[in-house]
Parts: sequence; structure tokens; C-alpha cells
Amino acid sequence: DAGVAAETCENTAYTVADAAVTNSAGILWTHDGNGSIVNATTISPTYTPVAADAGTIVTLTLTVAGNGSCADAIDTKALTITDGPTADAGAAAETCENTAYTVTDASVTNDASIVWSHDGDGTITPGTETTLTPEYNPAATDAGNIVTLTLTVTGNGSCADAVDTKGLTITDSPTADAGVAAE
Repeated sequence: DAGVAAETCENTAYTVADAAVTNSAGILWTHDGNGSIVNATTISPTYTPVAADAGTIVTLTLTVAGNGSCADAIDTKALTITDGPTADAGAAAETCENTAYTVTDASVTNDASIVWSHDGDGTITPGTETTLTPEYNPAATDAGNIVTLTLTVTGNGSCADAVDTKGLTITDSPTADAGVAAE
């Protein structure tokens, strides 16, 4: 029994943990993927996918050699290889302390969801924090600082989150004082 179907992320090795064999003269695991398998003659081999496996189902085949004149037994396990997420928060940018800034150059792939956060004193306009174009509204106390906008992309399946950051320089707004009125 090769075990039940399973899933792993494209950048994560998968170790078979639910296979079972009885009355065996030996076992051998093979695969039809582009990755590699180690410990192929044990009950718990490890398959390491490569990028070319992403988005496919790799078949792991367990062949159990029969004893004496008994025929070999064969079973398979489907291993879904999930595409890993990517996050690109875009290039560093600048805005004036009294001007909202909208991200326009962010991108993601293979996401279940996205969310933006920040380390500034301002706010992200509600409803834009889960889009590729969030709007950051600086607070006066952000002036003269670099606010880090953080894009977190939740992966599908067992894939880990992807994170990227963008530095947003908050420039002090100019002031003018012409003095008191003269007669």
C-alpha cells in the first residue's frame, strides 16, 4: 500500500509516511516527476520536487518484490506539487507627509490571499490592504522617516507565505510664513 494521495509545495521535500508492505523480498520506489527520490528502497522515501514539477501531479510507484514464485505487487501514490507563492512589493518610493501614497508596482503569483501591513504611524485605507494597490495615509509623525510597507502572500496548499517589503520615504511638507501684515 503506497498510502493515500498527498500534497507538497514545489520547494518542499515530501517523505512518504503512510505506506505499508508485508511479505516482501524487497521494495523499490520510482517516480514520473522531474525531481529526485532518496531512500528508494525503504518504506519511507523522500521525493524532492523541482520547479518543473510545480502545478503537476507526480506519481510515486511502490514495487514490492514477491517471495519465491509470487509476482511483484505494485501500488501508486499521487503527489500534487503546488506552485509556491511569490511577492514583489515594488520599488522604494516617496510621498509628502500630507499626501496619500498608492502602491502601483506590486505583483504576486500563486496566492491564496494577500495583505499589507506597515510600521508607520499612518494608516492603510480600509479595503485596500488586501489588494495590490493599497493606499498609505502618512501621519505627521511619519515625516522625515522611511515607512516599511510589507506585502504578505499566503500560499496555497502547504506552501509557506512569501513576504516582500517596500520602503516609503515620507518627506516633510514645506512651510511658509510671510510674517505679520505691515501698514
